[in-house]
Amino acid sequence: MKQAASLARSFFASASRACGLKAVTLCVNSDAKICHLVRLFFRKLLILCPLPNGRPLANTLRMKNKDGFSLLELLIVVAIILIIATIAIPSLLRSRQAANESHAVANLRTLNTAEVQYISSHQGSYGGLPELVTAGMLDSRYTAGSAGYNFAIDISATYLDYTAVATAQGPNMGRFDYWTRPDYVIRYSTDPTRAPGGRAGQPVQ
Repeated sequence: MKQAASLARSFFASASRACGLKAVTLCVNSDAKICHLVRLFFRKLLILCPLPNGRPLANTLRMKNKDGFSLLELLIVVAIILIIATIAIPSLLRSRQAANESHAVANLRTLNTAEVQYISSHQGSYGGLPELVTAGMLDSRYTAGSAGYNFAIDISATYLDYTAVATAQGPNMGRFDYWTRPDYVIRYSTDPTRAPGGRAGQPVQ
């Protein structure tokens, strides 16, 4: 029995290597005992075993090729993704902040132009944001906020002076805050934490 099993194992191993097959088909037309023996030792083979009428019955035990990723490979992929994210996310955040800051400066310049138009038709008096929007000199984004910044105008008691400010809606929206007056110069915030180093209150270049 052991000798037969050893011979069968050697035969099918040699056949598999020689043919380059992942499954070897055996058709036994006479001896069911040999079929049972082959099934016992070669469970991953397709075995054709005899029926009482002499016709072979296909055994569905076929070798399957299951490809997949090992845990180590998955960990390497995750590590690579984390490294790329660590490099890319700060750069993307800085780019968005810079775009929002440029947009805020441009909006303050537009606001100054609107004040010039407003004062010329309102007896030398400046207007706040609601008055400028109502007069059609600014659109509603100045009251609702735009590109990560909120805008506000502080009018003096005599209506002859104003201070317009652009404040970031959050630290990730913009690094700096800005303000301007009727001299139409855009300046960084007077708060050192919201202006470039040593340039608090200085004009934007």
